Amino acid sequence: MDQEHRDRAAQDISESYIIEAAAGTGKTTVLVTRIINLIKAGEARLEEIVAITFTEKAAAELKVKLRQELEKALPNESNSGEYQRISEAISDLERMQVTTIHSFCGSLLRERPVEAGLDPNFEVADNLTSSLVQAEVWEGWLEKQMDANDPALRRAVLIGITPEQIRKVSQFVLENHDVLQYLPSSASPEEVEKAIGQFIKSFQKGVSSLKGLKEYCKNPKEDKAAKRLTS
Repeated sequence: MDQEHRDRAAQDISESYIIEAAAGTGKTTVLVTRIINLIKAGEARLEEIVAITFTEKAAAELKVKLRQELEKALPNESNSGEYQRISEAISDLERMQVTTIHSFCGSLLRERPVEAGLDPNFEVADNLTSSLVQAEVWEGWLEKQMDANDPALRRAVLIGITPEQIRKVSQFVLENHDVLQYLPSSASPEEVEKAIGQFIKSFQKGVSSLKGLKEYCKNPKEDKAAKRLTS
């Protein structure tokens, strides 16, 4: 039912398009077709095109699919301009930037290490290295804050929040740091404690009101919700 939109995104190289779709619905096919149409029209050489993915696996699959489709698109007439462009694209495929976001950013930084203030031999941390560094930084921060008797950390512990729960919150914030600027200004610790107290009272009142429904339970001895209300 969306074939018209797929064809437009793949064939119309005069405009830019954003495609939003679930995994396995054909986004890569549309992208590969669009790249081939750019090559056929002479709008760009393959080495001038960048395809960025989230994972190394996706990047490898994209390059394989692109080679297969380029070979299929090679016309029979070897003297035509289109044949020359596609043939050149097949030869230049390994020079094309089909990479992950991290690798692409790394390549840009390596081109300008002085301006970026980085060691030219820096390496992009993999998931394991990244998690180890995060754990080390977290432990150092927690130890420092506890030694300094941080009031916010003390309040968190007093209301029953464990260090592991705080670590999970920090991990969530780290993974979504790009949206922090849209969050409202943080409330004071006193306001937070007041809000938590109001929530607890409201929650307890709600639970108490549910106890009146126990008489309608057909099997109170086996019903897990009824057991929780009793406890």
